[in-house]
Amino acid sequence: MANTREIQLRIRSISGTQQITRAMKLVSTAKLQKIRGIAEEGRPYFNRVYQTVCSILQASTEDVSTLAGFSAPAGAENMPMAYVLITADRGLAGGYNANICRLLESEIAEKDQALIITIGKRGREYFERRGYQVDAHFDQDGEAPQMAQINRISRYVMGLYTEGKVSGVRIAYTAFQNTLSQTPQLIQLFPLNQEDFQAEEEPISMNYEPGAEEVMARIMPLYISGVLHGALAEAAASEQGARMTAMDAATDNAGDIIDRLTLQYNRARQGHITQELTEIINGAAALE
Repeated sequence: MANTREIQLRIRSISGTQQITRAMKLVSTAKLQKIRGIAEEGRPYFNRVYQTVCSILQASTEDVSTLAGFSAPAGAENMPMAYVLITADRGLAGGYNANICRLLESEIAEKDQALIITIGKRGREYFERRGYQVDAHFDQDGEAPQMAQINRISRYVMGLYTEGKVSGVRIAYTAFQNTLSQTPQLIQLFPLNQEDFQAEEEPISMNYEPGAEEVMARIMPLYISGVLHGALAEAAASEQGARMTAMDAATDNAGDIIDRLTLQYNRARQGHITQELTEIINGAAALE
């Protein structure tokens, strides 16, 4: 059994860790409230852009890729698929990073048929260690998604597709449900499929000037940026929610360990006191 000094040192060490995890939980809670507000504020704009895209596509008989101006060159279907992977820069977030990385890894059949674009260091480290081709990496610009970064990513992935370097583009991110539930998801950005755009409301008859093709060509970059913004915001909220839950569990576990060590310390201390009393009594009896 460890002596009382060793137990005291362990209790002190775990108490310090508990203070850190409690502070990290409070920080994550504050960040979660902020990023959830950003995600909710952006949804009405994205929903309106989405409904506009739906109304144009439903009224059009042309191929959606040609209509949007984002058709891939011939032979692009034989090129690798590009995946935009959104993870965190840091750990201590439970299974947040591992879950989305495992989902993407299970989606990829062959390593040479995947071109990975990472946002967040954890995703890049995960796939580089396993020998996958990480084509580009974008650092996180703060806790909330920034439009300058979103525009850079949007131009990069559109360039890959329109130049025929990839057969398509998919986004892997974690959708925020609540603080206890975050769901890894994989959505397709390119090629555009008319079946993917289903209006939730009755389409409104509109006249587009100078024409539906020109309007569509202007709207699609906004739609793509909106998808990226939404995915980044959802992923940021999921990260903070997962970290808050993980730190809360770590704080509770530290408390349980401290309680067990305190009980062990009291037993060791009582045993030490009992031993000293026995020695004193035996010594006094020997002098009689």
